[in-house]
Amino acid sequence: MRRRHLLKAAVAVMAAPAAACASNDDTIEVFVLWSGGELDAFRHTVDDFTRESGRRVRIVTVGEQVRELLRARFNANNPPDIAIVPMPGLVREYARDGKVRWLDRSLTTAMHDSLNETVTVEGRQYGLWVKAAHKSLFWYRYKALRAAGENAPPRTWPHLVEMLAAQAKVGRPMLSIGAADGWVLTDWFENVLAGMDGGATYRRLARDEPEAWGSDVVSGALERLAEVWAIPGVFPYGPQRALLTQYEESVFEVFAECRSAMVFEGDFVGAILTRLDSVGRLCENADLFPFPAITGEPPLVVGGDVAARLSDSAGSDELMEWLSRPESMSGWAAQAGFLSPNRNVPISTYLGRDRILAQQFYEATTPLFDLSDQLGGRLSAGQGRGLPRILTEFFRDVTEPGAHPATAIGTAQSRMLDAARGVAE
Repeated sequence: MRRRHLLKAAVAVMAAPAAACASNDDTIEVFVLWSGGELDAFRHTVDDFTRESGRRVRIVTVGEQVRELLRARFNANNPPDIAIVPMPGLVREYARDGKVRWLDRSLTTAMHDSLNETVTVEGRQYGLWVKAAHKSLFWYRYKALRAAGENAPPRTWPHLVEMLAAQAKVGRPMLSIGAADGWVLTDWFENVLAGMDGGATYRRLARDEPEAWGSDVVSGALERLAEVWAIPGVFPYGPQRALLTQYEESVFEVFAECRSAMVFEGDFVGAILTRLDSVGRLCENADLFPFPAITGEPPLVVGGDVAARLSDSAGSDELMEWLSRPESMSGWAAQAGFLSPNRNVPISTYLGRDRILAQQFYEATTPLFDLSDQLGGRLSAGQGRGLPRILTEFFRDVTEPGAHPATAIGTAQSRMLDAARGVAE
């Protein structure tokens, strides 16, 4: 009975014409980038699908080589049935090449329109969002703020800059940053950019309007970043060490070593804090506050993972339909560190601070999806290239002794504009 129900519901997923090999058995192959706790949680979720449908699922974790591995499998005319990736730009690229099957929109009505639009090409939707991440958060130590004379965290950008500068001047480095990971710097840039004009320029960049990179809003966002990054003494070990510090290490500096007061990053910081607490290394419990407002309301930038159907197999139909159900993700949502893009997952399902973050995400009018994951061409994120590389070099230029911020800002913006136009370096 349940198997027949799944097969009947699967007709909601439509297939666009494209060459691919259908599975010859009941095994569904799924490519993911997840590892560790995320991978374990997804395996448990898919186990429920197997019990209900009778189909086996083979999960292949591919890491950062997803583009290369998918290209090889397409060249061999043997793609996986489904790929779950954090890059809607890649899904759109494959959709234009006829490599992805389009979905009936009835599967995605519970998602924010702003998310669905990131995987829409010529009016058809090609991806199903299965996981989201709230990326507009500062995590801080309350005692450190009280010691600095602050009774509440900063709610506006000027207050943040004023507080960081005042404390650095008296020898209190308040901020940690994992600048060795370029994606951390893109998250900073995206939140500042989103807060400059209500996200209008952000959306132009996401729509691949190259000339928008030359706008005053982009240069203004770089100016705001320089206001913080270039504060002398703001980082516990200095900016040169920050350029060698990875994301997890920056969290350790705040909550394992108590070297600084705060770190900016997404809701996934919570998983590191849980791990620190489990081994007795958490020096102080964490509080959090939203990314400060620059003009108007605080920004809300989200990341996430989107499922794309790459084969004609009946099993891939069934699994995509199953993943669209709110009850399918409720088990994962009941664990710490997960946020479902499906707003029909009850808020009561979430635990602790995740419940607050889910409420913010569900009630947001137009959350903005991670910009660097949407970009293509020479700005696309990759190992040592694209927007992450430009911002890494901007961080270096604006923090070195004797730096001239205006020059660094002009250089970074010129590189962004040239990359968007496709101008060779």
